[in-house]
Amino acid sequence: MWDVFPSQRGTYLSGSLQVRQLVAQLVGTSTTPPTLPPVQLRDADGVNAIEITFNRSVVLGGIVPKGQPQSIEVTFNPGPAAGPMRVNGNVEFKANTNDTVVNFIANKPAVFGAGSYTLTVFGSDQANVGSAIKAQADGAALDGDFNGKPGGDFVLPFEVSVTNT
Repeated sequence: MWDVFPSQRGTYLSGSLQVRQLVAQLVGTSTTPPTLPPVQLRDADGVNAIEITFNRSVVLGGIVPKGQPQSIEVTFNPGPAAGPMRVNGNVEFKANTNDTVVNFIANKPAVFGAGSYTLTVFGSDQANVGSAIKAQADGAALDGDFNGKPGGDFVLPFEVSVTNT
């Protein structure tokens, strides 16, 4: 199986939140999802991109500009009354990474403002939303829920807090 993993708490560089790789799980080893650290950013940091590193090269399907079905989704969660709202953005490969690093670049809003968000990397096809992330070598779907089987989405909630000056 193969997957993604978040970096250290609050790690970000020049306007991006980075999601790091986890060494590929072998079938039958562990079906316990890792404990994800809380991810918090400050609105003053002007973060507008999320960089996701996979431990295998991924296929092009779903790594596309906004307006097309995408394999990665970011939602803003204003509260239970309104429900989650999709953040518009482009999904693209980072240059010179052998298709192992993908960027989600927000463009509406242009930066992540204060509030609660959720990053979802699809490990299974989502009707009318996007296809699963799949490996180039064998077409295996991402093991996003860390159960040792292909499929299941990787979900990472994160917070952007107001900067007090």
